[in-house]
Amino acid sequence: MSIVFPVTFFKNNSVIPSSKFAITECNNPEVILYTESPLGEYAETGAVIKVAEVCWNVEEIEEFPPGAEIIEVEEIEGEFPAEDEPTACECCQNGDTYEITTCGGEVAGVVNLTTLDVSIGDVIKVEESEDCYIVSTKVCTPPDLVFFEKIECLVDPTECCESCGEEPPSENFSYTVCGSEEIAFVSEIQLHSEEALSIWYNCQWYGVGPTTGLLPGPITPLVEQVVSSVLPCDVAQENFAYLRWVKCGTEDEFIYTPCCELPEETSYTPGATTTNNFILPEPSSACYTFEAPSELPEGVEAVGCPEGVVLLNCEESEECNEEPPVEAPKLTIGEEEAQASNDWSCPSGECPFSEPPGTDLPYQVLSTDLDGWYWTSIQIAEDAPEGIPINEAFETEGFFEPFAALAGNGLLITDSSVNSYLPAFNFNGIGNLVPGAIYQVNIKQASKINPEAYEGLEGKITIVE
Repeated sequence: MSIVFPVTFFKNNSVIPSSKFAITECNNPEVILYTESPLGEYAETGAVIKVAEVCWNVEEIEEFPPGAEIIEVEEIEGEFPAEDEPTACECCQNGDTYEITTCGGEVAGVVNLTTLDVSIGDVIKVEESEDCYIVSTKVCTPPDLVFFEKIECLVDPTECCESCGEEPPSENFSYTVCGSEEIAFVSEIQLHSEEALSIWYNCQWYGVGPTTGLLPGPITPLVEQVVSSVLPCDVAQENFAYLRWVKCGTEDEFIYTPCCELPEETSYTPGATTTNNFILPEPSSACYTFEAPSELPEGVEAVGCPEGVVLLNCEESEECNEEPPVEAPKLTIGEEEAQASNDWSCPSGECPFSEPPGTDLPYQVLSTDLDGWYWTSIQIAEDAPEGIPINEAFETEGFFEPFAALAGNGLLITDSSVNSYLPAFNFNGIGNLVPGAIYQVNIKQASKINPEAYEGLEGKITIVE
């Protein structure tokens, strides 16, 4: 340290008082030194200076404390503006630390550039790598990234990296998160049609962004999996939230589903066909082909989700054209259960009635159309009470389920004399239930008889095997 006189002599031999400064160590505020060296500009701006590899705050004072030792600041090794973030002191202590990016713009790490005269955008090499890096944002305090401690060289981008340091090539296509400019993914191929503002891929809408030099990823849709729209992304996302499927072999029979979760590595693809995996109001063996995202038409209800999407061809696939067998409905009475049959030509001895008038076959419920009907048979116990009208029993609430089948042409009962009970037409040709009699029960869906719901018939009705 050098001690100096607290005066300054000018050429005209006049004497004026020198400015006085206190410099305080950033890391140890108890260490304060005093100087008359010209540090006014740092005191005014609040900048931190580095002297003898130590960082100091500078403050102008009116007088030195009694007995204070006065030093001379001979060389300033660096200055750090007050506006540096997080603080000038931290930037001074950590050096001029910058993020460095690859030529493609991805952050590779951080590096201390205190000893080099570099600017943001310059191209450098680090000792640990043969690659070139572009100097990016000044970060002062290194984040949780790879820290390159040594710089190998400052390079000429035209000699070291042909593309590095120049504008990144705009050869890939970017697609953005709906409603923002944030890039969601990059594709090597143009997925959108000309004039499109947004695209749909696997139940998600994306905006069409600018071309970019970023590498493709993180997802890589195929052109055939994408639907383009001239609407802005947020508008398309709001309006086209359902999926439209067309029934194979038709042009205008559609169903609509929500965007349901699919198994991993499976995507909704226009043209993908699925068999009867949908939750429909009625069983169906039809195939449906996914067309596009869609609005839900007014007055139309969406059906349930498909269990999966099978890539088939409506015209060529045997799986699609061959209707899978529909499971026959069951009739349940208490603990008993029987699967109904649609075989209307059963062999002798296995039909509902052992001695029907003129035939031993099950009675065909409709002379022209048996589609959808199944039959089984029940027997009334010998000790059941007489005089119970069949319509009164079956139309008692809780006796037959589903109750709606009574009015919806879903139940038809026949006795051994070919008399019928047709609740859909409010017709009772059977009259009363006869104790010990067997009846052929014809149904279209899983049904249940609850004898306990009608007084006198508790435990009096059984299934005939």
